[in-house]
Amino acid sequence: MEAIKEILESLNNRVKTPVFGSVFTAFVVWNWKSFYFVLFTDIPVVFRFIYAERQINLGSYLIPLFIGVAFVLLAPYVAYVATVLTRWPIKKRREVVDGMALERLQIKNVMKAELLKSAKIEQATRDADLAPDISEKLDKDISEQVDKVISGLGSEAESVKVRKMSLTLSKSERDFLTLAFNASGSINVTGFPNGPIISVGQEMFSNSTRPTGASQLQLINRFVDYEFLKKISSDGSDFDKYKITLLGAGVVREIKLLT
Repeated sequence: MEAIKEILESLNNRVKTPVFGSVFTAFVVWNWKSFYFVLFTDIPVVFRFIYAERQINLGSYLIPLFIGVAFVLLAPYVAYVATVLTRWPIKKRREVVDGMALERLQIKNVMKAELLKSAKIEQATRDADLAPDISEKLDKDISEQVDKVISGLGSEAESVKVRKMSLTLSKSERDFLTLAFNASGSINVTGFPNGPIISVGQEMFSNSTRPTGASQLQLINRFVDYEFLKKISSDGSDFDKYKITLLGAGVVREIKLLT
């Protein structure tokens, strides 16, 4: 039993070889009339085999054998030629598919950016609801610090000095310094290709516009020289931040008393 099983497995392996399969297929196709007559006609079986025997000759065996062997030998070359001929359209198809995938990815990234932007706007809106309380607290803290400076000057001469400094300022300087004080003393200068943008609280100025005579950047530099403002952070030439000093806050208090 085992011997028969091994023989059948051996025959099965040989039948599955490319050469045998090609030759057998060519034999069936070449002699299709004989196979059709034997299998599907209604005449007696004896006459079917007599007809098939007369139709099959030496060429019926040699020609399928030649065709099968030739197919096995030429198949790799045919596959190579087909690969060469289809390389360009396959490459173009891959480019189109990759382009569509990239476009979908870009659309996905844009949608993600819009969602993040909406989330930031929503967060900013929630923060804005707290802004009045925070601003009021900062103004209170600055006022307390100014009172400490005024009370701690220690001499009438220093108090007079602060008062004189407030009197020597021009109207544009007074307005800008007061605006900085009311904005909790925070001034940001951001560099752009068309020139710096100065933001004081909610107010934004372009350095090229001069509504008060001198440019805002000139006023900032002058106040730094006066020690009314102090640069507290810098990011190269792109971002500078200034904070009003206690001396500057004292001058603003004198300005408010005089007006």
